[in-house]
Amino acid sequence: MAARLTQSLQSKSSASLCALPGPIFAAAVDQLLATTTDDPSFPVLNGVRFCVEPDALTLAATDRYRFTSRTLVPSRSAGTTWAGTVSGDTLRNTVSVIRRSPTVTLAAGDGFLRVVLEDGTVCQCTLIEEPFPDTSDFLESLPSAVHRCMVDRRQLLRTMEQRPLKKLGLRLTSSGIQVLAPDDVPDLEGTGDGSEIILWFELTTLHPAVTNALGNDLILDISAPDQPVVLRSADDGDFTTVLMPCQAPVH
Repeated sequence: MAARLTQSLQSKSSASLCALPGPIFAAAVDQLLATTTDDPSFPVLNGVRFCVEPDALTLAATDRYRFTSRTLVPSRSAGTTWAGTVSGDTLRNTVSVIRRSPTVTLAAGDGFLRVVLEDGTVCQCTLIEEPFPDTSDFLESLPSAVHRCMVDRRQLLRTMEQRPLKKLGLRLTSSGIQVLAPDDVPDLEGTGDGSEIILWFELTTLHPAVTNALGNDLILDISAPDQPVVLRSADDGDFTTVLMPCQAPVH
């Protein structure tokens, strides 16, 4: 049965796209899967968008409250351009074996993305036909940032994980970042641009974004308390998350 299944998978024609280091590709997929959500009304929200260019692979995902993107440089490229939304469920089922392969090769076919491991094992992921949101228009439509601050990622995670807060408030000032909480919470290490602004986030939105971010120092680009906030690494802007703040809690 396994032999027949393998033969049937390989019999479907596909076009080679690019090759990448397996562990790096798997880590990027894990980061993007944290932004997906299972919503039967919008199946595309449970998918990861793959955009292949001759010199880059860009991954994107959204759950309507967050948008995350990550760009990888292929170790080998077929020089082709391709885009498709890969099912998050099939990616979850294959990412554990992908990270154990030194190299993986991506190939696209009609309705599927094939991941070929270095030992020849074929992992086939289905595509979601529903249109993915136009991310180019989304990023271009974001208001220009007028506030910027840098925060210690580990401290921010520790604050969220040690207290059962449904919402987390941050007061950003030139002297640092103050956590708005009912108990005595120490201020976070960070720097601001001299302006003062207060932001509130749902824990379910902020924690996954900070957990999967790269580096220890994170930059927040802010336009207004009720507008999307761009979160990225201070050292490497390759992994970017756009977060939607929430309303302050009613006391």
